[in-house]
Amino acid sequence: MTLSLKQLGRPVINYQRFNPKAGSVGDPNLKPEESETRELSLAKQFKNLRFSSTYFETDIDNIIVQHCTDGQDFSFNSGCKDNLGFYKNVNQAETKGFDHALDIFSAGPFEFLRFGYTNIESIDNTDTPEYQFTTMTGIRNGKWRYGALLRFIGETESGINAYNYADITLQYAYNKSIKLYSKVHNVADNQYQVANGYNSPGRTVFFGLKKTF
Repeated sequence: MTLSLKQLGRPVINYQRFNPKAGSVGDPNLKPEESETRELSLAKQFKNLRFSSTYFETDIDNIIVQHCTDGQDFSFNSGCKDNLGFYKNVNQAETKGFDHALDIFSAGPFEFLRFGYTNIESIDNTDTPEYQFTTMTGIRNGKWRYGALLRFIGETESGINAYNYADITLQYAYNKSIKLYSKVHNVADNQYQVANGYNSPGRTVFFGLKKTF
């Protein structure tokens, strides 16, 4: 199956009016970012095993990036030397790769097991990680349901280091319409960045109640 999706990302007011470190006027004539994705997927299921593989290509036009007025590349750690910067459109970037997944259903105490690996090749898109590996599982025991996720993300050309984190979830079905749940994100409290210069949250605990009417 081949799928083609087009997206349009309009510049926000910050890109058009202000610089990254607040010192110069932005560019009101910035063009919107445009992206197109094409996919080809194959899948095969045998009893409680399912394997799928997807090849994808994404083209991005008019990428909005940050630059310094002195010609140096902008850095979130140091900003611009003269504190003057601006946003501008650059040429097309391309991302392509393979996404593989193996799903196992009803395996002993496990409701499901999933292993996924994505290999990514990027051209002029330096914030894209080289790979991503994810494994997750779910266990049901009466009214209780337990879940776990482990994710490894590769480094990027822009200097974002590889990182990993684990999540665990717990859900209790009080009755048919009320469920209580809890989640711990980043159990090991790892320090990492998804976007250069922006630290992601450390260990975070969520609680909630879901009511179905």
